[in-house]
Amino acid sequence: PKIREDYQSMNMKCDNGEVRNLECLREGVHFKGADLRDLPVADEEECIRHCRDTTNCTALSFREADQRCYLKSRRGGEAGPTIEAGYNSMNMKCDTNFTFDKDCIRPGYNFPGADLSNLVTEDEEECAKHCIDTEQCSAISFRAFDQRCFLKFMRGGSIGPTLTPGFNSVNMKCNNSAVSNLDCLREDIYFPGADLRYLAVGSEEECVKHCRDTERCVAVSLNQSPHQMGCYLKSKRGGDLGPTHSGGYRSMNMECDNSEVGNLDCMRQGVYFPGADLRNLIVGGEVECVRHCRDTSLCVALSYRQSDKRCYLKSKRGGSSGPTVTAGFKSMNLRCNNDPVDNLHCLREGVYFPGADLRYLIVADEEECVRHCRDTELCTAVSFRDSYRGCYLKSRRGGGSGPTFLTGYRSMNLQCDNEELNRECVKENVYFPGEDMRNLVLDDMETCVRVCRDTEDCRAVTFDEIENRCYFKRVEFEWWQDQSKDSSYSVNLSCS
Repeated sequence: PKIREDYQSMNMKCDNGEVRNLECLREGVHFKGADLRDLPVADEEECIRHCRDTTNCTALSFREADQRCYLKSRRGGEAGPTIEAGYNSMNMKCDTNFTFDKDCIRPGYNFPGADLSNLVTEDEEECAKHCIDTEQCSAISFRAFDQRCFLKFMRGGSIGPTLTPGFNSVNMKCNNSAVSNLDCLREDIYFPGADLRYLAVGSEEECVKHCRDTERCVAVSLNQSPHQMGCYLKSKRGGDLGPTHSGGYRSMNMECDNSEVGNLDCMRQGVYFPGADLRNLIVGGEVECVRHCRDTSLCVALSYRQSDKRCYLKSKRGGSSGPTVTAGFKSMNLRCNNDPVDNLHCLREGVYFPGADLRYLIVADEEECVRHCRDTELCTAVSFRDSYRGCYLKSRRGGGSGPTFLTGYRSMNLQCDNEELNRECVKENVYFPGEDMRNLVLDDMETCVRVCRDTEDCRAVTFDEIENRCYFKRVEFEWWQDQSKDSSYSVNLSCS
């Protein structure tokens, strides 16, 4: 609200109840920033009522000197409270039952970075209360010698804790339970890259606890030197690109899958997935290769070379552009579709989808071609050439610019619409002007619509009945864009 003597205002629903939340008031505290409005008031209670009347108001500050009320859109203001005489501040909702969990204190550790604000407080508990009052605050660091409290918007600071005498740090929510996931530890394995922080630790458990305390940490690597154990906190499962064999190292993801490998039915014999490589390493067999892929953040597929047991971890299903038939290799996606091919009703006889090619392979039949497309991340359509049993995998429905009629070919989108044309949607003697993709001579309006449905960006058609010419349109048309033209029929696909 704004004070104007010549106006009266009201909300359709209002709260005129007694002000009962003054226990949330923080004396001598200012919530800077996130201002919605400031106005003169009689006291804090009137300020609270104005906040009640304002949609996005969640907090306020009251300046005693001139009785000015500042309405705020964020709890604790823009970046948290500051100690400032003459101000009183409060959040409209506060936790009056807050209990400081001293077990969450990490003595001698600083959580550097991710700072919201800092202020002087009596101790860690008062510091934590200010954090609770601040919208984004999830952690604190407290410097003992000057009693300075640092409010943090990330657990563990920006990249994790550091051993710093004179500091104590706390996450508002912490996990002090016993470490029970050391079965995720991989012996003689290092996760290179994606480093957050390096610390010297006394054990694997201590390293895991530091990772727990760090918001972005999802994995760790450890190495044992003659004098100390080193702990590397990682922001990606398996490190940046996946594990490597490295003696003296042990690595683990905070969450792992140690279940039996039960998806080897996804393995394609004599097939290689070229490109999209993350990492390659020597393994004991396909099962170990699958486990390494499971442990790697971006890994969704793999290829295995039998001659030297080399495992290639892949970031895309089917590799960068689809499978190739290559003796001596086996490949698989971690998730695959082995269901019977039941969408051959989408096959268009005597039709080729030119362009948008991913891969060409020789196959036994259309069903095998469809299966290769299923295995390829970007594949949405195929063309099949009868004479050579050639299979063309396509990254766009209908190819680069839509179907063409070509004897000896059959083509299909993996998903298609074979519904009959809804004649009620067709506009007679109407032409849709411009926005043409291409045009073809076709038998009738039904064929015109079906070819448009099979083309990735086609949204509407106009069919000239005199020339039997179909115009494919890249946008839908509104009623006011219709142009009158005899023997023309137009329709938006969303209606047809």
